[in-house]
Amino acid sequence: MSELYNIVFTSFAETQIDHIINYLKENESEQVTNEVKQGIFDAIKDLVKMPHRHGILQLVSDEAITYRRVLKWAYIIVFHINENKKEVVIVDISHAKQDPQKLVRRLSD
Repeated sequence: MSELYNIVFTSFAETQIDHIINYLKENESEQVTNEVKQGIFDAIKDLVKMPHRHGILQLVSDEAITYRRVLKWAYIIVFHINENKKEVVIVDISHAKQDPQKLVRRLSD
């Protein structure tokens, strides 16, 4: 059986999910809002097992840290793995149509 990882959110990722949910509440039905919210959290919860199976973000990864991503519909969940603490750290959640350079700038700051 593989080891399980704890999920940790950065404050920026928490803010991003709040923005997404608030946007959906204002622009979509309650049902759509709830489905998207649940889908994103289900995708994140799935990271407790084998988070390494997800693709590496080459644009922002370097020797010090490897960022990975999970796609859920039109949303990208960006994370890195802290093996010492057995944690998956969620660093960003954004819409896939956002400019990729915006993500690079946020993660390199």
